[in-house]
Amino acid sequence: MFNKKIFFALFQFTSLAAFGVVPPYLQEKESYSAALNSYTLVAITFHYNESRFCYLKEVLQRLSTFPKADIVIFTNTCVPEKIARIEQSSKKVFPSGIKEGSISIKSISSIKDPFDLTWSHKELIQNDFLEEKKGYSHFLYLEDDIGLDFTNFCYFLHFRKVLRPTGLLPAFLRVEINQKGDLVATDNCEVLDFSKQKRLSYENLIFINPTSPHMGCFILDKELAKEYVQTDSFQKEKSKNVCPWEVRERAAMGLCFENIPYPFGCRYVVPVTQGGIGKYQNRFVCPEFSIVYHLPNTYANDPGSKHGKIPIESLFTCLKN
Repeated sequence: MFNKKIFFALFQFTSLAAFGVVPPYLQEKESYSAALNSYTLVAITFHYNESRFCYLKEVLQRLSTFPKADIVIFTNTCVPEKIARIEQSSKKVFPSGIKEGSISIKSISSIKDPFDLTWSHKELIQNDFLEEKKGYSHFLYLEDDIGLDFTNFCYFLHFRKVLRPTGLLPAFLRVEINQKGDLVATDNCEVLDFSKQKRLSYENLIFINPTSPHMGCFILDKELAKEYVQTDSFQKEKSKNVCPWEVRERAAMGLCFENIPYPFGCRYVVPVTQGGIGKYQNRFVCPEFSIVYHLPNTYANDPGSKHGKIPIESLFTCLKN
């Protein structure tokens, strides 16, 4: 029988203003203390554009919920005035700097294609994150418009431990908000019937491959980072042999298509549960803590795009239990 109390603790869909508030379900896990003691190295790709500073500010605001982090913003400008503009934007979120950590800007000008900027952060993984003396526990890569907060991080830590024996990795469902105020799936363009695919059950959750696993971000612990740097996915050109995605998407795919455990289609899985209150009653939905926001709502508000059109409460179905 469906337990509304459990669902409310796990899956209440909060307002954007409440991001970073870790639900009791995650606070009660052993991994929560590890999350509180984590030291994260964060890389953000920011193609300089005045119209995108609102998204960068929101991304930084969400990262401010992390207990300790060093944030590096990779940008394609070397113009002092523009660098100062980026610094000004970060100071609006961190007026006195980051209390536990740092924030810096790294200019990358020697690139032939602007989209190659998305690959510049790889050196951080090899030269900084995997340097034991630095003391980092996790590496986080974000495109400059992905809203990910400490609650998302706690979700990853807990289910990384749960899924580790299977070889699968906890992923996020990227969503947008349409003009009606509804949450819609950014990357998935068709309803997923997970009765037809491999799934993994844990407690009252079902983990499945999304139809499109792109999410514009990834998280690595030390074990995953050591694996990642040895794969073709870590190299811009060689990654073409792994996945046909475009250069920016490949830069953000992490270990999605490496060492995939049979019979799954990729290594990334998202949690789904049935139940809810209001419009989510008796629907299959992803919990809030496994959702990240594509802040510009690009596809949801573009009538000519097939992306961003399916409400999240209609994205999953199971015709055969």
